[in-house]
Amino acid sequence: MKKRIILLGAGILFLLNFLTAAANIKVQAAGAYTGSLLREEAVLDVSAGETLEADELIAEKKFLGSRAYSSKWEKYGSYYIYNQLSEDEKAYWDALNEICLLYLTYDFDMPSTSGVYHTDLVGSSRLTSEQMGNVAWLFKFSNPQYYFLNHVLYCSTDGSYYGFGVYTEFAAGSKRRQATDAVEEKINEWQNQIIRCETDEEKVKMIHDLILEKVDYNEKIYEAFLMRM
Repeated sequence: MKKRIILLGAGILFLLNFLTAAANIKVQAAGAYTGSLLREEAVLDVSAGETLEADELIAEKKFLGSRAYSSKWEKYGSYYIYNQLSEDEKAYWDALNEICLLYLTYDFDMPSTSGVYHTDLVGSSRLTSEQMGNVAWLFKFSNPQYYFLNHVLYCSTDGSYYGFGVYTEFAAGSKRRQATDAVEEKINEWQNQIIRCETDEEKVKMIHDLILEKVDYNEKIYEAFLMRM
């Protein structure tokens, strides 16, 4: 029974990872290709107004902490990796989560630097640049509900701050609100179909069938990425 429940949860999480496509939102989806994950890193010359300190976010108590599941959206993230991190790494993860949650639930326009859209860059005096980058990647791939994040991770010129690239389609707060509403509507529709199943096996099959019926594999973005490697 426990294994079936874990499988069911994993299936729902995997299903959510493709909700952008299922909600008919036009976007080049970042995801995984066989053997690796699509990701790039780049440097941004950001201004002081576009950077935040993780310690300051914690001190100001702007959030309850990722483990508190303080938002209805956080239940769609995975905390398997989070629970294995050090306290300093968890604090940095929480700061990244707070920033992304703000952009998911409020209509703020995304910052833009050198023609690219991105979230605010977050730094931590308790972690090295490499550690922050690693935590940022782990955070991104553990939180598919932040559908507006693309496959690029940006760092400041001195390597002290990291933030995520954002799809142009979701840079404007009003457009992102429309997309979020569409994603939430699709979540509710699919959850209702899953709930109507009587057994765990039927629920897992429903998730499987929804993925096959609703998801199209977009190869173009992966081909473009591989050409640059």
